[in-house]
Amino acid sequence: MFIVVEGVDGCGKTTLAEFLLENIDNAILMKEDTRWLEEMKHFPEIADMLFEEFCRERIEYSEFVNDLTKAGFTVISDRFYPSTVCYQFTNCDKYDCKKLLKIFKKYYHQWKKPDLILIPSTPFP
Repeated sequence: MFIVVEGVDGCGKTTLAEFLLENIDNAILMKEDTRWLEEMKHFPEIADMLFEEFCRERIEYSEFVNDLTKAGFTVISDRFYPSTVCYQFTNCDKYDCKKLLKIFKKYYHQWKKPDLILIPSTPFP
């Protein structure tokens, strides 16, 4: 089983993911590498190249998750592609979102789809 915990910063994603890890047998907790996305903020002029590299790496991440689930592990991921959609495509004032969407569509079908996505809710002030 592949479980993804999503949500805004500070909503308890990591706490929930760690709780699941402690309470599910044969579970593994993973957190995807987001350095490419951070670099996009600093170098918006090459955001499309950085995003493409991030998407390629996500294929490797997906293959690794697939291997683990086939071996009988439950993989819990602290964020995955839903966050990408929410965060990268809300910065269209900084990036060419049409290019990013084209890249996203190119790779999306190659990513492992979660069996379950959990989104902790939190009251906003």
